[in-house]
Amino acid sequence: MKRLDYLLWLVAEEAVEVAQRASKAARFGLEEVQPGQEQNNALRMFGELADLLTAFDMLTEESAVMRQANLDAGKVVVETRKAKRAKIEKFMLYSIERGTLEKRYNARHERIGPGLGLEPEVLISQSALPR
Repeated sequence: MKRLDYLLWLVAEEAVEVAQRASKAARFGLEEVQPGQEQNNALRMFGELADLLTAFDMLTEESAVMRQANLDAGKVVVETRKAKRAKIEKFMLYSIERGTLEKRYNARHERIGPGLGLEPEVLISQSALPR
C-alpha cells in the first residue's frame, strides 16, 4: 500500500469516528461521560474532529492533486458552507412541519426557527411550555 492510499483510508476511518461520537452524543447526551473516560461526548467529538482534520492535512501534504484542490477550494468553501447551511435549515423546517423535530423556543417562550440568525437560546420542548 502506498502512503497516499494509507492516508485516504485514515481519513475515511477518522470520519467514521466523528460520526460514531456524534451518534453516542445523540443517544446519551453531549454532557455524558462514558465510564472509564475523562471527557464528555462534546469534548470527545471535537477530539475526533481534530484527528480527522489532521489526517486530512497529511493527505493534502502528500498529494499534489489534493494541494491544488485545496487552493481551488479555498474560494469555494465559504459559499459551499453557506449553501449547505441553508439546505440543512430548509430540511429542519420541513421536519418541524412533519412533527419529527421539536420547535425551538427562547427563554421568553417565543417560537424561533432555524436560519433566523439568532444567538443560541434556551431550548424548551413544547410540552414544557405553559398552556
